[in-house]
Amino acid sequence: MRVQRLLDKPIVAPGLHPSIGVNIQGPSMIRTPDWIEGRLGDYYLYFADHKGSYIRLAYADKLIGPWAVYAPGSLHLAQSGFLTEPPHVTPEQLAEFEARAKRR
Repeated sequence: MRVQRLLDKPIVAPGLHPSIGVNIQGPSMIRTPDWIEGRLGDYYLYFADHKGSYIRLAYADKLIGPWAVYAPGSLHLAQSGFLTEPPHVTPEQLAEFEARAKRR
């Protein structure tokens, strides 16, 4: 295996686009398959802001860029099926939880 640094700076940084945020988390890059219709670029980089409400997407035709941000995002948390707000807990449920925690 050979590893080669292509850039001396991050691919995405807060100044690339106003939607990015300042706490970039979990970047994952793929080479986009040819069968994807309407591809934005040859490479996709998915990432998020730590407190963001959606997964962001940057794209480029070359690994060294230039990279652009798909401003609408690729997956909004409301579409993910995960909780976006804490669940409602009744006082009875809370008491049961606390009782179970004490028994452990």
